[in-house]
Amino acid sequence: MRIRSFVRRTAVALVAAIGLVLAAAVPAHADSYSSFRYLLSGTNNQCMATDWSTRVYTYDACTGPQRWRYGFLDAYPGQVIIRNEATGLCVMQFDFTRVISAACDGSNAGHRWIFDNRGFRSANTGGYLGVNSSGTVRLGSYQEWFDFF
Repeated sequence: MRIRSFVRRTAVALVAAIGLVLAAAVPAHADSYSSFRYLLSGTNNQCMATDWSTRVYTYDACTGPQRWRYGFLDAYPGQVIIRNEATGLCVMQFDFTRVISAACDGSNAGHRWIFDNRGFRSANTGGYLGVNSSGTVRLGSYQEWFDFF
């Protein structure tokens, strides 16, 4: 009887431990979202866009598929994910200069952004979202971004 009780308690403890591990492994998701809006580059006066190729770029016409919204993360106060309306993908810092769109994962610092008086700053490296001469969104020195509905 004591052995059966010990086995039962051990099994319950093991299941609880596995549940905690799995709960910790689930990616952070946005706890609330802003409304959709356009993000206009102050550098080239074009709107941020993406497509299913994962490229993030600017486009001269601000139209429906280029709308984005901020996902606010309770676990990371002051940081947001930036999610595209058409694809459902989020802006992600890929490396020290490249930015792509990828499945949203707020637990990954590469997906988190801090909006300050200089623009969108990566929570991962502190680099700012910018636009190069070909219209590709990338990390670099700060550049202004404006949002509107």
